[in-house]
Amino acid sequence: MGPFRVALLIVLALAGCWQTPAWDFTLSLVPTSLTVQPGESGTTTLTLTPQNGFTGTVSLALLNGPNGVYLSPTSFRVSGTSPLRENLTVTVASDVAPGTYPLTLKGTSGSLTKTVPLTLTVALPPDFTLSLSPSTLTVQQGGSGNTQLTVTPQNGFTGTVGLTLVGAPAGVSISPTSVPVTGSSPAVQTLTVSVASSVATGTYTLTLKGTSGSLSRTTTLTLTVTTPPSDFNMVLESNTLSLPPGGTAYVRLSVTGSGGTLTLQLVDAQGNPFTPVVLSPTSTPIPSAPVLELRASPSLAPGTYPLKVRGTSGALTQEVGLTLQVNGQTGQNLSIARVEWGQSVLKESLRLVAGKEVLLRVHLVASPSPHQPLCAPFGGGVRGEHLPGQPHLHLPEPSSYRHPPGGPCHHLQHHPSRLLGNPGPPGGTPRRPQQPGGGNGRKRQHPHPHPPSGSGHGPPPHRGAGGPPGGHGHGAELR
Repeated sequence: MGPFRVALLIVLALAGCWQTPAWDFTLSLVPTSLTVQPGESGTTTLTLTPQNGFTGTVSLALLNGPNGVYLSPTSFRVSGTSPLRENLTVTVASDVAPGTYPLTLKGTSGSLTKTVPLTLTVALPPDFTLSLSPSTLTVQQGGSGNTQLTVTPQNGFTGTVGLTLVGAPAGVSISPTSVPVTGSSPAVQTLTVSVASSVATGTYTLTLKGTSGSLSRTTTLTLTVTTPPSDFNMVLESNTLSLPPGGTAYVRLSVTGSGGTLTLQLVDAQGNPFTPVVLSPTSTPIPSAPVLELRASPSLAPGTYPLKVRGTSGALTQEVGLTLQVNGQTGQNLSIARVEWGQSVLKESLRLVAGKEVLLRVHLVASPSPHQPLCAPFGGGVRGEHLPGQPHLHLPEPSSYRHPPGGPCHHLQHHPSRLLGNPGPPGGTPRRPQQPGGGNGRKRQHPHPHPPSGSGHGPPPHRGAGGPPGGHGHGAELR
């Protein structure tokens, strides 16, 4: 081999060692993952670094993505040696199903192809729900009620939810008016609904609205506004009653107040219902003056029972004490031995005037037969072995009463007038009533001494303690 050939080979070998490197580029993304709501878009930054003097246009495409996911821009040109940064927008259509998608961003320039991973999470937008427990409230005029509000965050929701009551009449308000939500757990808040005294009674279907930014959610609240219970007071005409096992006693209850209904109950000293004695009636208007009937069970043991009559109207409750003495034996039936007018025995006709009160002294004796009934005016009105106090008799219409030979009960049984009674003070001194037409005690003959049966003169009868709620006998009655 000659010298020329050797030199040529050396030159060719050196030329192969000095060959220029091929053009190239690299891709990178920051961030490499995006969370986008359906119908929304997210942005990531693409950095393209040219190598070995690369220049040209690079086309971009997203691989492995669901339909409805779009990339913008889809190409850009590289004209220098410095890295090129481009913001890429990933748009998700509203019908793309929520989920996580591992995508690939592909960059192509001629025969060169480079890829970089991109994780796309399609998530529902942050949201919240509202619920109330209870969803129905009953509040008195001038009062307030509480319900528990639960705000449940969804899809990472956080923020403050403002509250308003839609459809509420003037005078109805809620407190508080906002609820903060700071984590993934439900936020629970007690809401107070206040009702002014001017709000009309009735049932209102309201809407509780919660708002946070563009989000608004609602739930229903049914509000019933009622009249507050009226205040009342109870007084028993007698705080002590006696009766045998299986017997019945009566006492008048005076109820004062400004309206409403009072529920009555007999309770023991501890406030528990006293079931061995049945109380009637169990309700009465406010105001009223009902005669209470207490009927003891035959199995009720003798003794002294400290009881209470409890009255309830709405949220108001009052109690009055009542001592019940249960005798060991059933009392004997009583009959009237004689009746005295003042200090005189009734032996002649007397004039009585409607609306005028008279005092009679009634002498009672025990009947030898337990089945012999008491005479009509006191039928059912006497229990035990005595009649407490003096009978205070009120004649509702003009009458003439005679004490016939048949006994003091006979003249009452055949008279149409109603004989009513209230217990007078025990041991009191009888007083002579004022005679009609003056106070000199002289009797004047009434033009109609015996009104016909069924006449309706005079005011309606009223009840008193110690007697049953109804009459007994021929038109004569003691209550």
